[in-house]
Amino acid sequence: MKFGIMILKCDICGKELKPGHYICFKNDKTNGLIPDIPKLCNKNSIMICDNWECFSGLAKREKINKKKTGDILKQLKKSLNRNKAEKLIGMGVRSGDVLRGVTAVEKYLSKKRISLVLVSEDAGQNTIKKMFSITKGTGTAVVVYNGNRPIEEIAGKPKCKVIGIKNSETAKLIRSELNVSKNTHSS
Repeated sequence: MKFGIMILKCDICGKELKPGHYICFKNDKTNGLIPDIPKLCNKNSIMICDNWECFSGLAKREKINKKKTGDILKQLKKSLNRNKAEKLIGMGVRSGDVLRGVTAVEKYLSKKRISLVLVSEDAGQNTIKKMFSITKGTGTAVVVYNGNRPIEEIAGKPKCKVIGIKNSETAKLIRSELNVSKNTHSS
């Protein structure tokens, strides 16, 4: 991955890092090595590929104890699942299975044609309450989404805080990646 002229490489295997396919760690004085948000990574951060071999190599190199490794792995798994969900949403946008915006989602919810509603965590409280109240009787799951990238960036529409997934198969895959059951409201 290129930042200006500098090409970032994995600290373990040396491969060039691709956007969305790397994990960033920072060395915190109190907690040791902890996962960091990729957007906040700098040249002092430790960056590795998002595969098991590089992570286990990092764990050996930094002498991370097993308890700490388990905690990092849980956060790592959540991060990777969110990345997969983001990719699925992006594919849904390109295929036309994703409705973007509150009015479009409301319109299709009244016709019961939406399988999953994702509301950005930085959306207004009224918007979040409105989506929960509209979907109560329909059996459509509502997820307050707090992924690595904001919904408006994934959906490709500025100021978009709500998206609806029309295709039930796509919604099922996204639900499984985000660990949301079919008929529950999650926050």
